[in-house]
Amino acid sequence: MSPESLERRVLLAAISDSGSDVLTIEFETDETITVHSTGDTYVLASTLPFSDGGAKGSFQGFGTTSLIVENLSDYSTLNIVDNGPGAVLTFADSTGPYQHQVNLVFDDLAGQIISPGYFNRYGITFQGRTEFTGDHGINLNADIHVTFENAILNAEDGDIVIRTDLSKFGNPGSQPAIRGNPIIDVSGFGEIMLDGHHGRGQYAGHGIHLSNFGGTTPVLSTNFGDIFLRGVGAEFHAGFWEDWGVSLWGVEVRSNKGDITLFGQARSQGTNAREQHGVYLAVDTTIEVIEGNILVEGHAGFIQGHGVVFDGYTHGSTPGGTGANLISHGSGSIEIIAEGRGYQPDGPDGLYLGRDSLIGGPDATGPILIHANYLRYDEPVIQTTGDLHFLPLTPGTNIGLGDGATGQLNLDTAFLGRLVDGFRSITIGDPDSGSGHVDIQDADFLDPVTIVGGTFNIRHLDAGSDPVDVIARTGSIVTPDGTASENTLGGSDIALLGDFAPGQALIDGNFQLNAGDTLSFEYRGIVAGRDYDQLRVIGAGRTVNIDGVDLRFEMSHPPLAADPIVIIDNVDSTSSVQGTFVGLPEGATLAAGDFFFTISYQGGSDQNDVVLMPSDAPNLILRIPLTMPSGASVGTVRQLGIDPTHDVTFTLLGGSGSQLLTIDSQTGRLFVADGMTLDFSTMSFYLLEVEIADATAGTQETVLIAIVPEDRRGAILWDKGTGLWHLGKFDGTRFSHQLGPRWTKDADWQFFEGDFNGDGFSDIAGRLGGTGRWWMLESSTDGSYRTRYWGSWTADATAGWQDVQVGDFNGDGRDDIIGRNNSGRLWVLQSDGSQFVPQNYGRWNSSGWITAVVGDFDGDGRDGIAGLYQSGDWFFSETSGAPAGQFLTQRVGRWSNPNDNWNRIIPGDFDGDGRTDLLGQYSTGDWWLSYSRTSTLETVFAGRWSTSVGFMEVLSGDFDGDGRWDITSQNSNGYWFVKRGLQTGMTHEGYTQTLSFPIQLAADYSLDGRTDIALYDSDGHWYLLKASATASRFDEVSARPWLGLIDVGFATVGTTVR
Repeated sequence: MSPESLERRVLLAAISDSGSDVLTIEFETDETITVHSTGDTYVLASTLPFSDGGAKGSFQGFGTTSLIVENLSDYSTLNIVDNGPGAVLTFADSTGPYQHQVNLVFDDLAGQIISPGYFNRYGITFQGRTEFTGDHGINLNADIHVTFENAILNAEDGDIVIRTDLSKFGNPGSQPAIRGNPIIDVSGFGEIMLDGHHGRGQYAGHGIHLSNFGGTTPVLSTNFGDIFLRGVGAEFHAGFWEDWGVSLWGVEVRSNKGDITLFGQARSQGTNAREQHGVYLAVDTTIEVIEGNILVEGHAGFIQGHGVVFDGYTHGSTPGGTGANLISHGSGSIEIIAEGRGYQPDGPDGLYLGRDSLIGGPDATGPILIHANYLRYDEPVIQTTGDLHFLPLTPGTNIGLGDGATGQLNLDTAFLGRLVDGFRSITIGDPDSGSGHVDIQDADFLDPVTIVGGTFNIRHLDAGSDPVDVIARTGSIVTPDGTASENTLGGSDIALLGDFAPGQALIDGNFQLNAGDTLSFEYRGIVAGRDYDQLRVIGAGRTVNIDGVDLRFEMSHPPLAADPIVIIDNVDSTSSVQGTFVGLPEGATLAAGDFFFTISYQGGSDQNDVVLMPSDAPNLILRIPLTMPSGASVGTVRQLGIDPTHDVTFTLLGGSGSQLLTIDSQTGRLFVADGMTLDFSTMSFYLLEVEIADATAGTQETVLIAIVPEDRRGAILWDKGTGLWHLGKFDGTRFSHQLGPRWTKDADWQFFEGDFNGDGFSDIAGRLGGTGRWWMLESSTDGSYRTRYWGSWTADATAGWQDVQVGDFNGDGRDDIIGRNNSGRLWVLQSDGSQFVPQNYGRWNSSGWITAVVGDFDGDGRDGIAGLYQSGDWFFSETSGAPAGQFLTQRVGRWSNPNDNWNRIIPGDFDGDGRTDLLGQYSTGDWWLSYSRTSTLETVFAGRWSTSVGFMEVLSGDFDGDGRWDITSQNSNGYWFVKRGLQTGMTHEGYTQTLSFPIQLAADYSLDGRTDIALYDSDGHWYLLKASATASRFDEVSARPWLGLIDVGFATVGTTVR
């Protein structure tokens, strides 16, 4: 044995600082230490002598079992670690605060089997008061039990983080991973995290178990910080009666401005467990926020149990008070996700709401979301003035509403009566999957309600004078006498298959809606029922009455010019359609995005179908804000490319909104007329006819001008230091600013921007590589953003993910995520609008790839992935010609110099033909452009940038508005250079000089069809480089600052916001 090893064996309870500002206390095997603070002095007592491990100060060979450590001003951190199994640590009652960050790592249990016993005290114990000053707190990572015995923990801006994992313990073990009755209060910006895994006890294998059994009410509270509790029950062990993820009995959890998250997972395997609940809240447990959000997510064990339980019983199963409460005093969301297992004879339960449980409260104004396939209740109260959503976890879940209704998720009359009157709206069913059967039997509501399903059976549905929306997405609406509107009372809207995969809804009977109702359709292609929604009314003598009904028609695919779109097919009847849609008489024009249609109610062979016929597109589309006041400039007709040297006059002939506008006869500029306001409160678009008389050329023509609402552009940024998202919209002169949700700060997030829920606005998908879990910053219809869990794939340590990128690979209008693992398999996380569904699309070689990029290389409307191999060969993997959910891979061309000296490779449609091309810069500065042709690449030289100066990030977009992709970048001297896409090749032009900015975003902020650049500097100010019509310069515009954001470290961006 070496002298160093011998010395290591005889040093017991070593204390050292190794010459640094970190003081370290190291346990030996089977040692017990008690520690408490008097302020600037720490008092420690051990069952073994202390020894000096080599200190820089006054620590000189102690050889005692008690130690007073004074003069701690030299230290910033106290580390407590173990050096063998059997360590026991107690934080005893302190008379002064800890003025240091305390870090504990206990990871040397080495599989030791501990004697049985539910309350066997072993591991780390907190007793009495433990306080931390400033930004100091405690960070504990252990493999032994953590117990609170009437403990009080206080901190200011420091975090209280306690993690323990008992998976090394034998069976049956000792107790839950984290247990007791703590009072933990963080008064500043600090956060609380309790993370307990794999509890071990003869009668309980909980991850976290906090209770008031000791006579003291446990309290967890923060001011600005978040509270996160995660508990995972025991793994594969027999003998435990109860195995819950998180168990709270008589506990108060409160935050003023932070979010509260509870996540519980019962055991994944084993036998003999009586109860395996994910999250168990009992005996008046209250989760309460003032301005934050609440998320409670529970997953039952593999045998039986509830996902989430709100129980009103005390220890010993006797009634003892209300079940539990989730209370909000503001606009934050309350979300419950409850996944159950087979438990009761009548089926598994996802969510149990015990007697007098309160969800929301009289002050709640935010949404309440309940995700569960099964629900049991005993007189709960659910209340908010916001929205209420009941969302099945599994697509295809059947729903029953009212007494006598059948389904898995049943809400009977008594439960519906517990919903406190005053909700802004109620949604039942999954608005994304839209599947499953809905059985409605005498269901009454007090507020507006939307019910979503695949097929419906309606006997009676009543919301009084409030709107009722029935959305049938995959089948039919059936009523007792075949009349679609039978006993559907209130302002009833029927939306057929909207926002989901198109299909046909079949009505075997008369079809009639009330005036003011809405009928919705979506178009994604030319085939009825497959590509676009269609309502088919069958049966001889049937009637169709749509008088006064609003039509909503949405498109995500361009129509064919000669193909009629039959939205209502009156199959067997010869009766005429009764009435017309609001604002759409026979022959009227309907706009959907940038496409326009003529509507007819006399289509088809029997001249009684409702048909949309594509009409000529407007000559000019002007996008404007939602409201424009008197005198405001709307746009200029000269944008049509009229020769400015010609003698031209403009005359406004008429059209919708012509009475609100005037035109300058010489310049062609349109203005809002005096005393008028132009908005979209009653019109979704305006069409104007303008006569252009060119006296120089001797011509005269009439052109059609469309005025439509603007796109929304802005910025979505994340501050790594605080974890906060910052959201802003650009209104033409300034950026607004609002705070979004908070994500885990300083974490190793990877972010991806895309429209993952298909609403047309940026969402941000984020993943932590170590877990493989994906989270979404998701846009909401009210302009806010919320955080949702979207699924997972294999962790990076196993899969070795590379080339993770965003694209719409199945062409459904929602972005997906693609990644290549270390075996070469291409996995696509397909979005269904609310979660990712993994799909293996094919396989490449496992190594040898220089890079990969995503784009629509064949112009079919679906993205593929292109890979450059080390040989210089390019391969395209595309879905055209392949089975659904698969790629077809082929070699398409080759670049010379087959090595990794390509500095940048940028995809984009540089020639405007609808196919993604490839632009690459070699280490010499040379640019090469490969155009995508049919199954091949056509490569040309595209110029050179000097290598003597450095360039920042290359931004891409259509900077000159000609429909072809361009690139720009700022060099180290501050000059901006642009390469403009041409029919063949690219130009090279110099732009203005500016300061360098850490954040540069490319988007059409000025809404003129040309890509601009938004710049954010280190002092919190925004600037805009506005692209000019000639693409020869950028015009610099100073935009409003985001005040108070000095020296923040932002990461990731989004540019399309509500």
